[in-house]
Amino acid sequence: APVFVPPPVANLVRMSTGAAPIIDFHQLQAAVAAAKDRFGKIRARFPQLKGYLVLSIPGSQIGIGSSPQEILSGLPAVVVDDEAKSAFRDFVKSPPPKEAAEAEKKRWNEQLRDLAARLRYHAACRVEIRFDHLDYELIARLQSDELVDRNLTPQTRASIRIVLGTLADFTPRIP
Repeated sequence: APVFVPPPVANLVRMSTGAAPIIDFHQLQAAVAAAKDRFGKIRARFPQLKGYLVLSIPGSQIGIGSSPQEILSGLPAVVVDDEAKSAFRDFVKSPPPKEAAEAEKKRWNEQLRDLAARLRYHAACRVEIRFDHLDYELIARLQSDELVDRNLTPQTRASIRIVLGTLADFTPRIP
């Protein structure tokens, strides 16, 4: 059977934005915080909403609160292919042994954090709501809400996809 291969993340960028923007780890953290803030506003408007946020590209998704290591493992196409990504992948392949001294484990974790801070991300990745309980009337109202990206959210009753925006939309400054 043919294997589904999602398109490159760069293809997700809206036509009006031009080239796919890249963000660093700190911008990713700021974008995630801003997305969570907007989701809080949506939940205040729609208290019956039962759901959570994910980072999403066609064919794959991961929880918005995932660590860089989890993103690299579960949604690798979002992480820019560069030396930092290679170094991070190589480093996590050799964790300290369980019986290693605490100082060695601490040093390894510090190096991991330093390498994670060097990772860069494709900002075209989408922030979407996933529902614990499908309430089709609520979803229809969300599709037209001003806090939802109505260009990226399908405007049809057949769709349950609710897109808040891309990481670029939530990033204060894109290089």
